[in-house]
Amino acid sequence: MAVSNGVLAVAAIVIVVAIGTETYVRQRDVQDLRQAIAGIATKIDGIDAAVKQANTAAAQAGGRADEAAAAAARAKETADRAAAALAATPAPAGPMARPTTASDVAAGRDRALLICAVCHVVAPDQQITPVLQPPAPDFHGIVNRPSTTADSLHDFLMTPHGKMPDPMLMDQQVKELVAYMMTLRDHR
Repeated sequence: MAVSNGVLAVAAIVIVVAIGTETYVRQRDVQDLRQAIAGIATKIDGIDAAVKQANTAAAQAGGRADEAAAAAARAKETADRAAAALAATPAPAGPMARPTTASDVAAGRDRALLICAVCHVVAPDQQITPVLQPPAPDFHGIVNRPSTTADSLHDFLMTPHGKMPDPMLMDQQVKELVAYMMTLRDHR
């Protein structure tokens, strides 16, 4: 069978077109592949930068954590030394161990004149005559008894007793009253 020149020409064109198309498709695939690789490289660069930034932040945080741990250790050491010093210091005895101030004494005197003067002579210059006849023991006599101490007065005033009405004083008020009463003690 004889093939005509036209068929050969068409076949050649088809072959050339097919080769050209294949080349074009390959070039396009290569170009698409290159773009994909470039995109991946860009993403890898971004990831590398993020990893470097995270490592830097972690190193800084680790440094701050080390500084905080060192500061906490120093604070604990200081607290331990303070606790040891406090433990070595003898604790004051009794409820009246806190040193009294002039304002404690003044507040105690005012409270005694307001509450106690109805039954007791609480101050040498007291203007009110006690209602009880004979009056209850005067404060000067009470504090000069050999058995009277600031702690015994505090304990007595904090507990209700049969003959004396309960003045219902808070601990600080009792401490102020005792502070005043102890100023009435004769110097021995």
